[in-house]
Amino acid sequence: SSTPSSLFDLLNLDHLDLLSNNLSGTVELDMFAKLEYLNYLDLSNSGLSLTSTNSTPSSFRNITTLRLSSCNISNIPEFLKTRNELLYMLDLSKNDLNEELYPLCNLHSLRYLNQSNNQFAGLIPTCLGNFSGNLTLLNLQRNNFHGTITHTFGYASMLLELDISHNGLQGVLPRS
Repeated sequence: SSTPSSLFDLLNLDHLDLLSNNLSGTVELDMFAKLEYLNYLDLSNSGLSLTSTNSTPSSFRNITTLRLSSCNISNIPEFLKTRNELLYMLDLSKNDLNEELYPLCNLHSLRYLNQSNNQFAGLIPTCLGNFSGNLTLLNLQRNNFHGTITHTFGYASMLLELDISHNGLQGVLPRS
């Protein structure tokens, strides 16, 4: 079944979890942005396909957790490309993302970043290793990254889990 439009009338909603459902249809991510108090949104494996066209830097200004795994997303939502001080968990895994990850370098408050099982290519941005104050989990497995492993990961003193398996990385493992 599809998402009822009345859901977007719940203006005071701060937590919405539709994880692992059998929903259908395409929903504009910007519809959820109308829920201005929303701080937790999980649409992972919900069956929904998401599109994002009109989001602005002020969209999702209270969001702390955003989980959109397996939502057929083809572009990083625009609002994520600007600084967001509250966002600490971002999961865009198992989508069709293939653009640059550099726009996410502004998300300094991230503690958990999962971009696994996408189509990202090129070098792993060194900025991802510069989230030293907060980032504890970074999952970039099953993409198309190549080149060497950035030395900046050693400076991420809070990093507890780093998964960069199943990429085309090569060279010497950095001492850091």
